[in-house]
Amino acid sequence: RPTVKNYRSINLLLDQQKVTAEKHVMEMEGRQHQFTIEQVTKKIRRNNKAVSFTEFATSYADGIHKRGKLHVARSERSRLKNIMAYNMERPLYFHEINVAFLESFILYLKSKPIKGKKRAGISDKTINNHLLMIRTIFNKAIRQEIISRDIYPFGEDGKIQIKQANTLKIGLEEHEVKVLEELPLEEDTELWHARNAFLLSY
Repeated sequence: RPTVKNYRSINLLLDQQKVTAEKHVMEMEGRQHQFTIEQVTKKIRRNNKAVSFTEFATSYADGIHKRGKLHVARSERSRLKNIMAYNMERPLYFHEINVAFLESFILYLKSKPIKGKKRAGISDKTINNHLLMIRTIFNKAIRQEIISRDIYPFGEDGKIQIKQANTLKIGLEEHEVKVLEELPLEEDTELWHARNAFLLSY
């Protein structure tokens, strides 16, 4: 009502929440035939809640370590350490990791002093490994319905794309590389990491 203080802002917020609710209803209708109002409400509340990337990523790395993949866990923890150093050790939330954040993080890695090296900056392959880890964590959080796909910062249409070199190694045809890229592998397994490292070496 016009008599209510800040009524325009309140009406705008209500309209936004209505659009969000309708979107979630359409998504759930596409996935299942029946659902309750409580399920829709829970989904909206979850998506409006700030979710800690720091905590989720730490749990992700700990899980790899518990499965006995010590080398992989050590590498992922090192990448997470770089992310937190860039964020000045402040708590980091999923919604903060957008295109601007990642572009700035890439520049940070490219100018990061490396001990024992005259030139600053890590290799493009190592930068890609950082982005792959962040993308993996986002995908895990989305699959677990902890965050909404709306905040996913990777892909086309102006989002971050993890580029691979165009040249092919001798012995592999282009279509064979494509098959390897699309091979369904369980994430975080040794095969999954080996496949990604192999592709990034091209």
